[in-house]
Amino acid sequence: MALIKVTDLAYGRLRAPDLDTAEEFLTNFGMVRAARTNTALYMRGTDAPHHLHVTEKGDSGFVGIAYYAASLDDLKKVAKAPGASGVEDIDEPGGGKRVRLKEPNGYQIEVVYGIKKLKPLIVKRQPLNLGSEGLKRAGKVMRIHLGPSRVKRIGHAVMASPKVVETARWFRDTLGFICSDDVYAGNKDNIIGSFNRLDRGATYVDHHVYFCVRNERAGLRLNAKNGSNLISADDGLVSQWGERPPERFLNRVIA
Repeated sequence: MALIKVTDLAYGRLRAPDLDTAEEFLTNFGMVRAARTNTALYMRGTDAPHHLHVTEKGDSGFVGIAYYAASLDDLKKVAKAPGASGVEDIDEPGGGKRVRLKEPNGYQIEVVYGIKKLKPLIVKRQPLNLGSEGLKRAGKVMRIHLGPSRVKRIGHAVMASPKVVETARWFRDTLGFICSDDVYAGNKDNIIGSFNRLDRGATYVDHHVYFCVRNERAGLRLNAKNGSNLISADDGLVSQWGERPPERFLNRVIA
């Protein structure tokens, strides 16, 4: 039986030596600054969560992932897990409380509760002419938004690990994840990837909130295989639309 059942992915936490560069990149990716201090940057999407990405100032690296607890009682329960911190006040923009744990690869997993929410950002969209409503946009030309795609929410995290089975089991036993699909190569016992979803009972959830894929080096995996943003060349940036990203960005693992 799982120790608790988290309700959603909250944010990822990384480190970078230059917060100005990090903010420029994340803004061009489609996020919006929620807060910034001398030591960290907090970026949000258009939905209400205060932030979905944290960049701490420091040597480049992957720190960990955070998930929402269903209640303060659940936060107290997970604080009893082996190696867990006690329930702590979060001394960062958005406030709230958290418990910090270490997953099998040594990365930090935060279970958080009570972080302040913000007012959702309004995204204007043109209506689509579809089916029985084929004239909803009558007389108006469809114009594609120029600039980065607007990030709405954070849906899943992907980690690379040399020990996929052990890592997936930890997330299931500790945070209540359910296996959606395990991927094997050759023998069915040779698991090379594991897709896991939230356990929200009768509430529908995404196919996965966490994917663990086998790799000799553990870390955060970036799969930048298809450009999805329309970025203006006037900003000094080159559009990735239909182009193949540089090899250094393909299947990269950030430890």
